[in-house]
Amino acid sequence: MANDDWLRPHQVLEMLSAAGTQRPEAWRIVAEAMRQGRIRCHAASMTTHFSGEPDDYRSDTEVPCDAWNLGVVPPPGHTFWTTGDVNLTIHLPGSQTMQQAIRNELSLAPVSPTMEVRGAQLDRAGAELLIHERGPRGEPVGGEAEGSASLEKGLTKAPSVSKRRGRTPGAGSYGPVDAPLLAEMRRLRAEQPALSVHRAAILVAERAHGGGTVESKASRLARAYPAAERNGAN
Repeated sequence: MANDDWLRPHQVLEMLSAAGTQRPEAWRIVAEAMRQGRIRCHAASMTTHFSGEPDDYRSDTEVPCDAWNLGVVPPPGHTFWTTGDVNLTIHLPGSQTMQQAIRNELSLAPVSPTMEVRGAQLDRAGAELLIHERGPRGEPVGGEAEGSASLEKGLTKAPSVSKRRGRTPGAGSYGPVDAPLLAEMRRLRAEQPALSVHRAAILVAERAHGGGTVESKASRLARAYPAAERNGAN
């Protein structure tokens, strides 16, 4: 994991604050982005405790955004924002049928598990995208020089801002092959208004092209979904 690609959680809040977003609103924006997979979370270790079953321990791993959807994003002031450490209890929503489907997807035991996340960091590219989407009045931050100055001001003891720019969501080699799945996500959400973007992405991700896990493919689709919805992709 390249250090300059990842930030401590509190640094992401500071970036948004430096760009003109009030601190409580900055937390809300970052928390929602974590739930949607628009900001990825990488942990030094993640241990899931199952009732009556062996623990699932993983080191140097990505935390699935379902952990934040089914658990709770720590509130402002929680030590997670400075240390990256948090204990989550996974709560499954919806009907028994939906709960069983989620358990099957995430290989969860019948009893709601707890998850220990240690040394979590958030990806810089996702954070920078939030900066460019919002400004003092909810408008994109100004030109490149102004944006870079805001980022540098907001990072306390942080690595220098990476010059590598991420692709716009929905752009790149997967755009054409993801289009049918994005259209299916739109149909699913139209039929089930309570269905979140990420949950719709999980339901179609197994058919997505490319390498990586189902979770990483779902995150890719979730990031591309807003642009596809705006463009009326079919």
